[in-house]
Amino acid sequence: MLAAIIMLFSTAIFLIIRELQKKYNSALVARRALNIKSIKIPGRTELFKIMIKTIARLNSKLPVENYRKKIQNKLIECKAVNDYTPDEYLAYKEVMILGGGIIYMALFGGVDLYFAGILLGLSIYPDLQLREKKEKYEKDVLRELPFFLDVLAVCVEAGLTFDNAIMKYLSKAKPSVLRGELEKYIKDVKIGKQRSEALKDISLRINLQDFSSFISSITQSERLGTSIASTLRLQTQQIRVKRVQRIEKQARQAPVKLMLPLILFIFPVIFIVIFGPIVIRLVKAL
Repeated sequence: MLAAIIMLFSTAIFLIIRELQKKYNSALVARRALNIKSIKIPGRTELFKIMIKTIARLNSKLPVENYRKKIQNKLIECKAVNDYTPDEYLAYKEVMILGGGIIYMALFGGVDLYFAGILLGLSIYPDLQLREKKEKYEKDVLRELPFFLDVLAVCVEAGLTFDNAIMKYLSKAKPSVLRGELEKYIKDVKIGKQRSEALKDISLRINLQDFSSFISSITQSERLGTSIASTLRLQTQQIRVKRVQRIEKQARQAPVKLMLPLILFIFPVIFIVIFGPIVIRLVKAL
């Protein structure tokens, strides 16, 4: 097993060095053609990306289509489809596992239970990064959504159409996750896609219950011919109520989450401060 790991890692290192040599030769040719005095040396981040892409090319030869589709769905769900391809994400995991395993064996010279635990932790770390990115994405959307609905309701009540109200919001809004998704929606509408399909696409991309409920209400309001402004006002109130409920839920969970740090770190220190002098006196007395 160790020999196979070393062989695979050595092959990856060889391919990475060859890729770096190609980049260096290209930069050298460009320097001579443009008469540039220095060559930009790749940094650590760029070297890591080259390593990932090189191993990803090896992973593309593996017959694991079902696993590749599973990773693709996971990347789409966690909003990381533009960051990694399935092969690159698998390569990221492989680099973490192989690199951590080789470093551990080089430092401690053996395989034990701690080695298995470290490899398990390194294999889970990319998944935790994806989950953190997904949670941040959802928090950003939920934080901006009530303000977006307020502006939309005011613009619609002032006489603008739904799409013009969104364009008005985009002209004033700061760069954010929700703004990027709304810009994609406006582009889809401008190229001729039906509004219902464009709304369905943005709902699938964001994939949040509050936003999906808002899109469903807008679609139903247009279908039945009811007032969009009143629908927006109602949706704004409901979303603000849900936001308050989420905050209250987090506040109720705070004491439970504080129990572990209290028991592990704070209570022992308090006991040492209180009973430490008493124990010292008893030891001296004995």
